Amino acid sequence: MRSLFKEKKFKLIFIILFLLIIGLLIFSIETVPNYLKKSEYEFVSYIDYNKYTQGYCLAENRILSNEEILRKGLTQYFQKEIILNQKIQNYRINSYGSSWEVYWHIKYRWKDDGYKLKCNTIKPNIGFYSLENIEKNNFMNEFFKNYNPDKKGIGLLELFFCDFRAKKIIPIEHLNIRDNVAYFSKPIITLGHHEGFTIYLKTFLLKRGIDGYKLIINGVYLPEDYGKINIEQSLESYNKKDYQYEIKLDNCGNIDFNVEEIYEEVKEANGG
Repeated sequence: MRSLFKEKKFKLIFIILFLLIIGLLIFSIETVPNYLKKSEYEFVSYIDYNKYTQGYCLAENRILSNEEILRKGLTQYFQKEIILNQKIQNYRINSYGSSWEVYWHIKYRWKDDGYKLKCNTIKPNIGFYSLENIEKNNFMNEFFKNYNPDKKGIGLLELFFCDFRAKKIIPIEHLNIRDNVAYFSKPIITLGHHEGFTIYLKTFLLKRGIDGYKLIINGVYLPEDYGKINIEQSLESYNKKDYQYEIKLDNCGNIDFNVEEIYEEVKEANGG
């Protein structure tokens, strides 16, 4: 009888200790953002949680400078933008045919005096391009002077790749970064799926608030088939104000940009 009582007492003590341990573990575990993970967060100890709230990148056990975070965030953004556009284009080509492929139809152009002028360039692929024949400070004037598909048949592809001599680049190698600001010295464009362009003329910014870091992207999207009036209105609006959207970053500079998730949302959208 006494041994049975001791056995029950031991089990009760064991259960109490087990529950205490579980309780301590629950209250000592926190979550922090980690945008490299599919879940976009990770479980950490209370000690690591406090370090994260102080600005530590836990993977490197240090606080990264604003410049480091901005560089890492933009590197990921540029890479994921291309991957996303390529996936969307591949899906639409497989689903709807080659009409969704970026094409290159410019062989000869008519100059004002009637002579034919060949555009000596190769078919462009999805990617980032620097406009070599134009500067940022006169982009708007030159764009409106040269872009006239109604009279000359000059669309965005022809304008950027013939007149402005677009040259394929690795964007991070052309980026100037200082503390929490980054910018390109030349006008930079992306050629996306089905001939959609994003133009970057302004700065990228890194901001930090109570809810963490944010990467501010300044660009304007112009599809080839958007229409002359709509394109000019978009550029004029972009010139007058910042076209901004925000991307969250964790303390290690990883961005909240889930390619697969965005791809599933937009792959069927018209012009998406």
